Amino acid sequence: MGFVVGYFLKKALKLLALVMGVLTAALLLLAYVGIITVNWDKLALLVERALFDAQAATASFQAWIVASMPFAGAFIAGAAIGFKYG
Repeated sequence: MGFVVGYFLKKALKLLALVMGVLTAALLLLAYVGIITVNWDKLALLVERALFDAQAATASFQAWIVASMPFAGAFIAGAAIGFKYG
């Protein structure tokens, strides 16, 4: 199960990075051409909040893993292998 989670996580992060890059490039292009006006400060605040929420979710996940230690060892090893090959 850990392998599948690690593999999926790496693929999902790659896809997320690609989507964020395309959206950022599109915003930059549309702002440069003058079609839209982007409030960069508000966008940065929105991204900052999303990252903070992701960190909180990660801390929650880590607490769950530590609480179930025997399962956690095998899970983390499998996830690391899946992340490597993903």
